[in-house]
Amino acid sequence: MTALTIAQTAADELGIDRPSALVGSSDPTARQLLALLNREGVHLVNRYEWAACIREKEVTVTSGTGTYAVPSDYSRLVDGTMWDDTNRWEMIGPVSSKEWELLTRGIIISTPRKVWRLVGETDGAYSGATAFYVEILPVPSNSTDQFSYEYITTGYARRSADASVGTFDHDDDLPILPEQLFILGLIWRWKSAKGLPYAEERENYDRALELAIANDKSARVLQLSTPRWIGPRLLNWQNVPETGFGS
Repeated sequence: MTALTIAQTAADELGIDRPSALVGSSDPTARQLLALLNREGVHLVNRYEWAACIREKEVTVTSGTGTYAVPSDYSRLVDGTMWDDTNRWEMIGPVSSKEWELLTRGIIISTPRKVWRLVGETDGAYSGATAFYVEILPVPSNSTDQFSYEYITTGYARRSADASVGTFDHDDDLPILPEQLFILGLIWRWKSAKGLPYAEERENYDRALELAIANDKSARVLQLSTPRWIGPRLLNWQNVPETGFGS
């Protein structure tokens, strides 16, 4: 379904006139539906780390440069994914400001592993869309090392002929997240905006959201007892007492 057909489906369920267009329309209802549709997209992106929203960024460092801009569609970092590709180990961080000052101004200013944090532009002049930078220590002394990380994109829609994601800014944009969530979200949000009762519609939406989150990623199989090289051990001689088990 496209942005337009999602809005039309929601309009049909609400019993209001279905819009013939969203983007560029002068009709107040169409404009409101588009605004609420984008509000729902932002909410979904912020609500959960959807598989469809995960992106990977690979960076080749520059000698003498310690800060590197995040992608323009950056929403937030996926925890535990900041990786020193050159040395094949996880980077330490994000470190606090106190730790950073200790590393940069203290007596001991070197570490065998790279450390990192997220910062804004050092001069406070946000000249572009990028508001965050990854800052690393030690400052690179070559232009060959690489590091990478995964992040959540701000985008939740794409053009049918374009793989890049963004907002619903064309009638034929396609959602990259479950379309039923946009329909149900649009219904309760429209009723809320109009001052109408929406408790039942919100409950239906919340249940659908919980189900979509549960089905988004495959669940990891946890073995009760298995060789270490296959997976984590949950039940074996290391964590079960010799007597009194279950008492």
